[in-house]
Amino acid sequence: MYKLSFYFDNVLEGYWYIIPKEHPKLNIDILSYINEESEKLLKEEWFYGVKDNDGLSSLLGQVDNSFFGVTPYPTILYKAAYFWYTISTKQMFNNGNKRTALLTALLYLKLNGYSFDILNEVALYNISIDVANKKISFNQLYQYILRHSYIDFGFSRKILSGKNS
Repeated sequence: MYKLSFYFDNVLEGYWYIIPKEHPKLNIDILSYINEESEKLLKEEWFYGVKDNDGLSSLLGQVDNSFFGVTPYPTILYKAAYFWYTISTKQMFNNGNKRTALLTALLYLKLNGYSFDILNEVALYNISIDVANKKISFNQLYQYILRHSYIDFGFSRKILSGKNS
C-alpha cells in the first residue's frame, strides 16, 4: 500500500491510500464481442469479425509487457490509448475498426475506474477518423484521453468496500 499526500499552497489537504491491484485484462473474445456489438450500433449488414488474430494476440501481449525494466504503456490511460490507436491503425477486424477501437478504449477505462467525458460526439468521431488515418499521433491521442478522463470515485469506493457488482 502507498500513501499519497496532497498539498495545496504548501498546506497538506489530505491523503490517498493506493492499493496495488491487478487491473482487468481484455482478451480476443472480448474484443470480438465489442466488434460485433459495434456493428449492431449502425445496423450494418456486413461481414464483421476478426481479420488478424495474430495481430490481436500481439496487441494484448504488448499492452502489459515490460522490457528490461521499461514499461511502454505504464498507466491505464496509456493502455487505453494503445488499444484505440493500434486497433484503428492496424485494421485488425473486417469492419468497424474505428468504432471497435474507441469502444475498447472506453470500456478499458471504465473497467479500471475511469470515466471519459464525451462532450461532443462529432468531435469524438472526427478524432477516431483522424487516428485511423494517422493524422493524430499516439502521443496526441494519449493527450486527448488524458484531458477527457477522470477517476470515477464511486467505482473506487465499490472496489475498496468489496462490492464489485
